[in-house]
Amino acid sequence: LVKSLGDTFHINSAIAGDVLSPYTSITVTMEKPDLSVAKNVSGEDIVDLDVSNGKNYDVVLDSYGQYTITYTARDWANKFYSYSFIVTVCDLEKPIIYLDRDMPTSASIGTIVLPNVIARDNFSENCQIVITVFNPNNGVIFVTNNSFEANEAGIYTIIIMAFDEQGNTACLTYRIEVK
Repeated sequence: LVKSLGDTFHINSAIAGDVLSPYTSITVTMEKPDLSVAKNVSGEDIVDLDVSNGKNYDVVLDSYGQYTITYTARDWANKFYSYSFIVTVCDLEKPIIYLDRDMPTSASIGTIVLPNVIARDNFSENCQIVITVFNPNNGVIFVTNNSFEANEAGIYTIIIMAFDEQGNTACLTYRIEVK
């Protein structure tokens, strides 16, 4: 099960039965990705909380990673069975690309200096930025020190891509007319 950061996860009530005893209990425990105990929206630790008789709990997923939810059913002789499942909170947000100034829309043949590019991400500060420039004939031009050489007139396409650690991608495309 995959969720987003900040989602509310609903822990459902459960029913357990034993063929030899009508007296069973069922509880739930929830661990956060850092192995600490999760709390429900009322601030209660979710450790062996009763989930029988229609009792439910809501939890705000406030960390990235895998939460482990374990239901445990016990009979009157303290014999038990546990069932666990995982809820994964993934970073599904793409990074945001910022330029320190406007991208030029026109230029003369020669060296074209591009704005500085910064990418910010909600999960990590480690974003990879790739700038690709295509000349009017769709040939790739290498960008060095935030600039490239425009050797002929025509429309140059600049593609700026930012990749975060989770594989989310942001992309901006600009066109510069070189005369």
